[in-house]
Amino acid sequence: MIKAVVKTAPPVATAFPPASVPSPTDRLPRTYRLLAPTGKLVLVIDGSPTIQKITELTLRREGYEVCCFRDGIDAMRWFAGPQARIPDMMLVDLDLPKLDGYRVIQKFKAKPRFAHTACLVLCEREIPSQAHLEQMGVAGSLRKPFTIQELVTAVQSSIADPLSMLA
Repeated sequence: MIKAVVKTAPPVATAFPPASVPSPTDRLPRTYRLLAPTGKLVLVIDGSPTIQKITELTLRREGYEVCCFRDGIDAMRWFAGPQARIPDMMLVDLDLPKLDGYRVIQKFKAKPRFAHTACLVLCEREIPSQAHLEQMGVAGSLRKPFTIQELVTAVQSSIADPLSMLA
C-alpha cells in the first residue's frame, strides 16, 4: 500500500495591510478659481518657455485670452495674419533673442493702432528707470522671477489704467 502525503501550502500572509483609498468625493481636489472671460487679449513675448507657460496659465485662469511668442519677430508675423487683433496688453521681455524688447516695444508703439495697448516689461537684470519707461510708453515693469500675485496685480492695474503703475 502506498501512502500519499499531501502537503498543503502555508497560508498566504499579506505583506502589507490593505490601505484604504479615499473615494474621489472624499479627496480635496486641487482647484483654481476660473474667472469669467474678460474679453481682454494679452500678448506674452518672452524667450523662456517656462515664463510663457506660467504666465499663460495664470492669466487664462484670471479670464484673459493669451497669445505667447518666443520673440518679437514671431509676434509681428502673427499680426500680419488674418487671426490677429489688437491686444489690450503686452508683456515683453527685454532680453529677447533676435530683436531686444526695447526695439519690439518701439516698433509696436510706432503704429497708431497700438496707442491704447498697455505694456509691461519683464526684466531679469536691472529695471529701467521710471523716466525711461515713460519715454517708451510702458506702464511698468516686473523683475524676474516674479510671483503669480505680482503678475496678476500688475496686469490688472495696467489694463485698468495703462499709466497707473508709473504714478
